Amino acid sequence: MVNKKIFRVEGIIKKTVILNKAGKEGVDTKSKVIYKFSKEILGTSKEEVLESIYSFFGSIYKVKRKNIEIMKVEEINEEELKDKILKKFLKIWK
Repeated sequence: MVNKKIFRVEGIIKKTVILNKAGKEGVDTKSKVIYKFSKEILGTSKEEVLESIYSFFGSIYKVKRKNIEIMKVEEINEEELKDKILKKFLKIWK
């Protein structure tokens, strides 16, 4: 079995949202929204983790890869893990 590492990825997602102002027909405005994220994920390398992040957030937020900006990717220990679901998974896996 390949040795998996835990990575924490932090970044922002830039998305343009179309709003309908005051319920009026034909009056649509665009608004730029920025989402900050911090995601912990298992992977063998940083490249694999980044590919998973782009795929995951692209499917959820329907944004292109160019609109997902990665600020930091770091390898962490199990003690630093904040994601409760990932903690349970690792506990069962071992």
